[in-house]
Amino acid sequence: MSTDDTPTSVSIATLPRRMTRHLAIGPQRLSSDSALPMARFHVEEKRGLLELRCDCPNEQISTLRWMQNGTQIPGATSRDLILGELNAADGDIYYAQWNDANHHPQQSQSCLVVVVPGLTLTDQSTRAMVTPEQPMIFGFVIGRSSESTANQHYLLRVLGPSLRKFEINDGLADTKVSLFRRGKACDHLLKRDLDFIAKWSPKVGAFALAQDSTEFVTSAELPAGHYTLHVESTRGSSGQVLVEIYQTSA
Repeated sequence: MSTDDTPTSVSIATLPRRMTRHLAIGPQRLSSDSALPMARFHVEEKRGLLELRCDCPNEQISTLRWMQNGTQIPGATSRDLILGELNAADGDIYYAQWNDANHHPQQSQSCLVVVVPGLTLTDQSTRAMVTPEQPMIFGFVIGRSSESTANQHYLLRVLGPSLRKFEINDGLADTKVSLFRRGKACDHLLKRDLDFIAKWSPKVGAFALAQDSTEFVTSAELPAGHYTLHVESTRGSSGQVLVEIYQTSA
């Protein structure tokens, strides 16, 4: 290899910053010394769980409160502050204030919480005709930041008869649905959680189904990976189906 082709420290230094950014996972300590430089924590939007812990002995605290951008956080009066399901509006400066045993006011080191977008599937839908010779195969990919450990919850619906309200009268009524991850069956990830379905269907904007509907509606906690959803008829009939996948913030 020629001298011109040899990697140098300059080429390493020009790597995109996103490749060296680390998400804050687990408890993050803030010093009781407010003079220390501000800490900086990155969390993933609607997914990251950030716990801030003020590093000061309990016996030195008579009262404590957490502040967000200069405003007191209601109910946050212990050394630990847990933040979850954050959105861009939560990207602020946090610190703790307390009175010591002699009632002297104290303040912790400050931190800047930066909320970054997650790499996740949000909502997907598609409609197709299912026949005995041609099942519907719907593929999707769920990805996430490499340091995030939490799986996301999804609402999955495979609809046939309900399509009548959209003037589609040949909806498939006898669907058989199978889920595969990286080519391996993973139907165990699908759960018929009626409370979850009732709570999240209106929140994600899914149109209402008839109360006596027997169509396929389920929840799923899905890890990152490549998925295919297979839809076929249990009786060898034909009809149209609508597949919907909604991300929730559960």
